[in-house]
Amino acid sequence: MQMKNKLLTLFVIFVGLISINWHSPSVQAATTIQNPSKVLVVYDSLNERNHRQEDVQTLSRMLMSMGQQVTMMAMSDYHAGMISKGHYQAVITMINWPGMKFDNPAFDRDRHQFNGKKLHIGPLMTADEKQNFPGNWQEINQQSFILKGQNNRYEQQVDFQRQIQLLDKVTGNEQALSQLVAANGTNQTYPFGIINGQDAYLPFFSSKGATLLSSIQLIAQWLGVHGNYVPYVDVRDFTPLSSFTATKEFIKNLDSLERNLIITTTSTTQNTDTKTFKNYLKFLRTMTRDNRAVVYLNVPALNGVDSSNDDTLMNMLTQEISTLIENKIFPLGISAPTYWNFDKYYQLNALNFGDATLLYNQINNQDYHTQTSTAKAYQTMFFAIPHSALKNIKWNINGRYTDFTFPMPVTVDYHFPNSKAKAEKINREIKALPFAPENQYLYQFNTGISTQTQNLRGKDGVISLNGTPVSEIDFHQIKQQTAGIRKNQDQTGHLTTRRIVDKINNVLIVIIVVTLIVLFGMLAIGRKLYLRMFKNRNLKRTKGAKKK
Repeated sequence: MQMKNKLLTLFVIFVGLISINWHSPSVQAATTIQNPSKVLVVYDSLNERNHRQEDVQTLSRMLMSMGQQVTMMAMSDYHAGMISKGHYQAVITMINWPGMKFDNPAFDRDRHQFNGKKLHIGPLMTADEKQNFPGNWQEINQQSFILKGQNNRYEQQVDFQRQIQLLDKVTGNEQALSQLVAANGTNQTYPFGIINGQDAYLPFFSSKGATLLSSIQLIAQWLGVHGNYVPYVDVRDFTPLSSFTATKEFIKNLDSLERNLIITTTSTTQNTDTKTFKNYLKFLRTMTRDNRAVVYLNVPALNGVDSSNDDTLMNMLTQEISTLIENKIFPLGISAPTYWNFDKYYQLNALNFGDATLLYNQINNQDYHTQTSTAKAYQTMFFAIPHSALKNIKWNINGRYTDFTFPMPVTVDYHFPNSKAKAEKINREIKALPFAPENQYLYQFNTGISTQTQNLRGKDGVISLNGTPVSEIDFHQIKQQTAGIRKNQDQTGHLTTRRIVDKINNVLIVIIVVTLIVLFGMLAIGRKLYLRMFKNRNLKRTKGAKKK
């Protein structure tokens, strides 16, 4: 037995050695928020049948952009004690498919005993939840409403409500930031969203329109998140294959927009000597001239990533960043689908390159590598609102722009145009936005991207590389140095030193595996010899007893 325990101890040590040698440091750690508030979101269903999964994803993005460490969990996956074990500061119940009436008694009990912040979104409030809000609850069916924002800054007729629970009025210390006005001619008003101490309630949620704006305000107020951010405009998915004509038209109108843009670009590590790629680089330099736009690097399409090699994604992004830098293009953040922040592999090998991220919804084609329920809280995270989500909102404006601001960094999201006509349309839509132009990105934010050898930083109006302003750097020399390094790369893009480390790792693993096989073989042989000796001894005793 002692021999077996020793072998098991050796096995644990060997496994530890494997893990140490097998994984080498990859990306410099991004600046994440120290000790962020931990929020648990328990939703009843993604409700894919009614296409409501985007609402769940939007809520998670919203919370992340407010600096929260978010854990998302389906109600069916919740087990007793998870709230207390998770040490959460806030718990959100989201009813996304009320018709199914999903329930989890263990969650209901734990939520009732939880002493932190609690928010209920949607119908089907329990009796103990309603008790946290003084007043008379009303069950209203088959009704249309107009939602009016705080101080009547905006309004919109919202989706028809089949069933909704509302308080008739706000009393005592409760807060209501927006109002619902019945559209049946009675003009009856109800509070949309209520905060009473640590408890809050939203009667419904949406990823678009006035409902989204009012939800953002209430959730931020409930969490104690305060800020005054005017939205930037991001134009997403500029690639080397983007339309030449559309790009020229888009660039021609940049100056007339009078605002900083965030251009998210998907680069490549292949065919970088072609005229198409050189035009792509030229266009990016033109767009970022005089800080008219800042660049965020979008993560690559997964069909171009070898998921069997843990370093492929990291190496690909490292090479893309180096190529952009040597061509005087300076990405200051990472752009990715929301679900990438719910994957440990993507967090480590992609999102960690930047301390600023811009996340957007991607409902289909979600290809996880190592899925996790908890997202990281990065220092700066932009909440991208599709421009279509702001349509049909009536803004009450005195002058050219609204004074409405957001409590966290926000962008109005457009796709890069693929035709001259669409470029002209985007130009008109951006000019018509109700938000004042923002032109101070490099002064307002301190963001950047880091690899093992390059540290880009945009701060106080200056972009610097490894601490030196880029205006003082000889990029021709950097290009020559990078070209020399790439000569030592193999077909997979790994550096020669990395190949040597990999070979050493492989040799060590073979030695360790062979050693373990020999040790366990000896254990098996020793066990057989011991059993045989034990049987022979018992047999002799039995024969001796018979003779007596």
